[in-house]
Amino acid sequence: MPGISNFASTHRDLVSIAFYVALLIVGWLLQYSTAGGETISEIFQFEQVQFAKHSVWVLGALFIFWLIQFIPRRIWGSLSWIFYVLSLLLLFLVLLMGSDVKGAQSWIKLGGLSVQPSELAKLSTFLVLSTFLSNISVNVTTNYNRVVANTIILIPLLLILLQPDAGSALVFLASFLVLFREGYSPLPLYFAVSLAFIFILTIKFSVVLVLLLLVVLYDIILLNKARQAENIFLIYTVFVACSLVAAYYGFAQLMLYIHLVIALVGTAYLAFRQKESLFVIIMVAGLAFYALVSTSIEYMFRNILKPHQQERILVWLDPSSGDPRGSLYNVLQSKMAIGSGQMTGKGYLEAYMTKLDYIPEQNTDFVFSALSEQFGFIGASFVLMLFLGLLLRLLYLAEKQKSRFSRIFMLCVACCFFTHLFINVGMTMGLVPVIGIPLPFLSYGGTAMMSFSIMLAICVAIDDSRETAHEI
Repeated sequence: MPGISNFASTHRDLVSIAFYVALLIVGWLLQYSTAGGETISEIFQFEQVQFAKHSVWVLGALFIFWLIQFIPRRIWGSLSWIFYVLSLLLLFLVLLMGSDVKGAQSWIKLGGLSVQPSELAKLSTFLVLSTFLSNISVNVTTNYNRVVANTIILIPLLLILLQPDAGSALVFLASFLVLFREGYSPLPLYFAVSLAFIFILTIKFSVVLVLLLLVVLYDIILLNKARQAENIFLIYTVFVACSLVAAYYGFAQLMLYIHLVIALVGTAYLAFRQKESLFVIIMVAGLAFYALVSTSIEYMFRNILKPHQQERILVWLDPSSGDPRGSLYNVLQSKMAIGSGQMTGKGYLEAYMTKLDYIPEQNTDFVFSALSEQFGFIGASFVLMLFLGLLLRLLYLAEKQKSRFSRIFMLCVACCFFTHLFINVGMTMGLVPVIGIPLPFLSYGGTAMMSFSIMLAICVAIDDSRETAHEI
């Protein structure tokens, strides 16, 4: 059998496999602790069927992980476009007949099973992106190839946003980082970061304050460009400090008008006195663009986002504005559970908040809270080190790959795992908005478990850096 001989002749990365199995065991123990029973017979009662399902998924994931090692590497590239088209069809289908769960139409029910197409779309998108970029004729520095690569990511991303499922959409955005590794200019990344800052400042404060900051920055750039303006620059710096204090005490709009006048004078001076017309046009266009972005964000936040989505963002940016029994409840309970674990935790199956189900979604989105309450800072840090070890191992293997396809796919998977880890752990501590995203291998959910396992299994199977090695 060629598949078995291929498996026998290839050295599999035992380090990655060890991290994977360790995380599966931790996840299984956590699901047991959140199931609500104290004995095996109680756990496997009908009303505790979730833990039984999770156990089956763990065994199924291990079997699929093992089975994938027998599949020839070339199959993944050859069938990637088929997988991609099928996943897009499923994403269309979920928009037409999907089940609404917690405000997102992200699931397709098949009898007693529920499938989340967005998890499968991540895998197929990574495969297609790796296949396309690994083509010897593809150079991501050309406009055509950039458009194709962007389109591969953006189509499923937009379909997922229509569900809406912001958490999964962020994972697709993270895959753009792989394109920068392959030769993309970093300018779009800087642009995306600037838009994120504009979004946060607009929602956290106000459009007027953001416009004031934009005009101040515009004035500073103009003064820096102007010749023989060192003394004026120092005076303006002091004035800016006074303006920010005045804005804090409610005079933001007045300060905006004053700085706009300064901006007009500086613009006229550069355009007509120093003949810097092109520079002025670019600066004015940039100021107008970011001002339009800020006002658009304000409008869309108030008029397009649903109330529960607005609450999640506001609770993240300003927890004091949240209702402790409403929008803030999940995060408060999670923080209490994490803090009560202290250094060593309350002990396995001894954590009352986990035991009495005080933590909402403690077996899915907030499973890290159950981990921290039972095992404390030391136990939570140990699990985070397992994730960190797996991520670093994937990055290390990716840079050693002889095949471009293998390298790109491993980088995509590493970005995916990191995004899930960062957002999931961050939202349990109130560091990022609660957007509902599973913690790989630990959260309850069959589709996510299988998808993560298949991704990692493919990484191990296509690793071509160790074919002639005899030891790890």
